[in-house]
Amino acid sequence: MTHPQDPRQPGGQTPPGQFPPQGQQNPHTPHGRYDRPGPAPGHPPHGAPGQYPQQGYPGAPGQDPTPRRGGRGVLVGVVVGVGLLVVVLVAATGAVLWAVNDGDGGVPGSADLSAVVEYEDLPADHVDTTVTVDYEMFPPAGGEHYGVWQNCGVYQAPIRNETAVHSLEHGAVWVTYDPGAVDDDGVATLEGHYRQGDYLLVSPVEEGMPAPVVASAWGAQILLDGPEDPRLAAFVRRYEQSPDAPEPGAPCSGSHDGAADEALLSPDPGGADVDDLLDMEG
Repeated sequence: MTHPQDPRQPGGQTPPGQFPPQGQQNPHTPHGRYDRPGPAPGHPPHGAPGQYPQQGYPGAPGQDPTPRRGGRGVLVGVVVGVGLLVVVLVAATGAVLWAVNDGDGGVPGSADLSAVVEYEDLPADHVDTTVTVDYEMFPPAGGEHYGVWQNCGVYQAPIRNETAVHSLEHGAVWVTYDPGAVDDDGVATLEGHYRQGDYLLVSPVEEGMPAPVVASAWGAQILLDGPEDPRLAAFVRRYEQSPDAPEPGAPCSGSHDGAADEALLSPDPGGADVDDLLDMEG
């Protein structure tokens, strides 16, 4: 049976004039669109359309007549996949760092802070600078203190307990060491924990140390085996500027930076007490 649109007549004869000679442009076709010799627009590449159009030819049953562009979809999928992978990796890294910093035992050999001793309901009153406070722990990790705080930094000589405790109230960590048990290299290691602007005190304590190195924050303390103890860095990260301190973020500079045997700031000539002059808590 002859296709209704097939110009060929029964017997295989093509009426003259139906198609231009091969290679000649069809005068009824816009110039440049179908310059190549071949079947007229609308026909399959080979012969007249039969019962089953060529696979993949537009108009075939089950075929989407609109060409599919899969390249862009694949690219978007790859980008989204990479983004999700990055998010997962960042979250996993944060979890590991949190475990290391907080000593939850997530990493073998990491700093375990389970030995930290915590103290609650410590008094935070100011006392006169002539008073020597008797603390319930040593080195002190909170309690009554002077109105003068100790400037954060590194000290080569012992400092006053009462000024250091005031710095703990402001969120500082105090690293103390026994100079008889820690050599010069160890001292350098301890001092290396401090960077300008840190809320950290490093100083020796000549008598009464319960361990070679002790780290103290307001209401928290840990005894350490030495300067290389990994728990030191973890303790500093956890408790520096801790919200458990009564006044985190209050100054840790602009006050006293002398050793224990050096005089505190002199009272104001007008008679005001040094505690009133430097007390920024109101």
